[in-house]
Amino acid sequence: QCQSEALPVKSRSSKASVNLSALGDTQAKMLGQHLGQQLKGSQSRIRLMCSSAAGALETMRPLARVLRLRPAVIPELHECGGLPGSAGPSRDEICRHFPEFDASLIPETGQGSETPAQAWLRATTLAQLLKHRASAEGTASEGILVIVSHRDFAALLARFLLMPAQGDSSAQKYKDLFPDMFWPMNDTGVSHIILGVRATDRYAADAWLAYWNRSDHLVEAQRTGVDYRMIGFGRAAEWARLGEGGSGLLPKFEEQRVVCRLRRPWSGIISAAVLAG
Repeated sequence: QCQSEALPVKSRSSKASVNLSALGDTQAKMLGQHLGQQLKGSQSRIRLMCSSAAGALETMRPLARVLRLRPAVIPELHECGGLPGSAGPSRDEICRHFPEFDASLIPETGQGSETPAQAWLRATTLAQLLKHRASAEGTASEGILVIVSHRDFAALLARFLLMPAQGDSSAQKYKDLFPDMFWPMNDTGVSHIILGVRATDRYAADAWLAYWNRSDHLVEAQRTGVDYRMIGFGRAAEWARLGEGGSGLLPKFEEQRVVCRLRRPWSGIISAAVLAG
């Protein structure tokens, strides 16, 4: 999801919903533009799913428009903890403000909050369902599922997709959801997990992590979401290409010098200039 406004925007029914900031809107548009072009040739094999939170819906919208696909709003994709103090947007509200989305699975009165144990169970259940469907479909169709969710739930879901859950779901506090590791993501960071992998003599795993938290659709000044200051590693902002993370530090590199840029042949550049004129 993109960067959100700090202040909630209330709907007609007085249920708070968080909208995107100006930067978040830019992040969503850049995601739609670049990831949309990457996926456009595979449009017939793509399904789009997102959380019912307003920020997630707004993040998905530009990509859905580029791909000309109707996203499904899925109750299981909201952030860990749900929507404390609010039921969140109802089905009617989503249909009114996002008519191009399918919100038929969202409860009429919204979703509300949850305990850490319930978040754990939701992530494990969804991971099992996705893996089962991938296994049932096999590798012939190579379907592509694009999910827009939230930072903590995405990390929890990825954990259970890649490493089967150990222990029980007795998480009492939020931090119990991540007892031994956490995989941070930038706002609109893109990750690719392959499910339904055929076992080989070398690898028995049925899920592969192809990449995590790619943000090459953004420039350094547009990257947010990884809070270096909170974890005590602020100087990583100088080199890591994950944004300044609340550190207030500027990068000590020029991005155009560390990113490979495509260079068109001179004939293509001349042709483009003539057509533009």
